Amino acid sequence: MGITAAAADGRHAALVADACRLIEAAESLPDLGTLAQHAGLSPSHFHRIFKAQTGLTPKAYASAHRANRLRHALGEARECDRRHLRCRLQHQQSLLRKGRPIAGHACPRLSGRW
Repeated sequence: MGITAAAADGRHAALVADACRLIEAAESLPDLGTLAQHAGLSPSHFHRIFKAQTGLTPKAYASAHRANRLRHALGEARECDRRHLRCRLQHQQSLLRKGRPIAGHACPRLSGRW
């Protein structure tokens, strides 16, 4: 009595999902042998199953995940920069309204020296 195609496909999906989590958690891409050993398969068989389930090779999946993580991090950094610059601008505008110097220079119009 052999394994049905549906059962094998479900098992393969679980193995690939586990490998995806392993790739996403790793700092650097685990090599194909490590991923295959973790799944209990030969490297070539694991590669075929991974590509059949995801449409990508493990390396391409890792590259895409790294690119998404970088895009997300850059987006957060840009937003942080925007908030920082907005805060600095508001602070500088507040100082100018009060006639206080910014970086050693008073606004002549507001300090009465215009």
